[in-house]
Amino acid sequence: MSFAQKRLKFVESTGTIRAEKEKFTDKRFTGIAKRSMLRFRRARYLWNRKKCEKTKGDEPIKKKLLTVALCAVMAAAMAVPAFADWTLEPAYPAHVSSNALNIYGNTGTFMQKRPLTLWTKMSSIDQQFTVTFATYNGSKCMYLTRVQNGKTYAINRSLNSVAGGKAAIMWDLNTGARDSAFQMPYPDETRLVNLLNYNEGLRYSGDYSGATVYFAPGGSSAWIASGSPAL
Repeated sequence: MSFAQKRLKFVESTGTIRAEKEKFTDKRFTGIAKRSMLRFRRARYLWNRKKCEKTKGDEPIKKKLLTVALCAVMAAAMAVPAFADWTLEPAYPAHVSSNALNIYGNTGTFMQKRPLTLWTKMSSIDQQFTVTFATYNGSKCMYLTRVQNGKTYAINRSLNSVAGGKAAIMWDLNTGARDSAFQMPYPDETRLVNLLNYNEGLRYSGDYSGATVYFAPGGSSAWIASGSPAL
């Protein structure tokens, strides 16, 4: 039995007043707790110092890992993104179009083979395209993409003929990269969406909701891109 336990038993057996018991219990045990805490803190300090000596003065390994992780997060946040979203609409010198390039069909339906049209402007992801810069056969290029269920689709030149050209559709980028690659864009309305591997550009049959969008030789129709990246 420890000294503290013996002293407490003596106080109780001799009928010492309750105040003395409380005084003993509070002060004695509080002192023990404080000394235990001080011993614990000193042991932790010595352990950390020992770790620093092993790492040649560096911080303990946990703090080093935290520092590395923080630096990685900051670097990622500061990096310039390789992609952003565009909305494309017909360009006119004297008026603003009320239509935008649109993926035809109900939002959320299967993306593969959905055709491109013009449609009345609205707040819809079917009128937003992620600009992805890449290379194809060593040449810099641009893809206009959308992701659905983890798979990336891109505006693509179909083999089907329409309006004197080839239909513009959405197609799996993994299998259609050649027919989806655009030249790098220029801040010129007719040099924004021209194909890399064909002498063809993206055109529209007229500026109205439901107009056909297709690829045809000789360059694209006039387009304005809003969003990022800005040209």
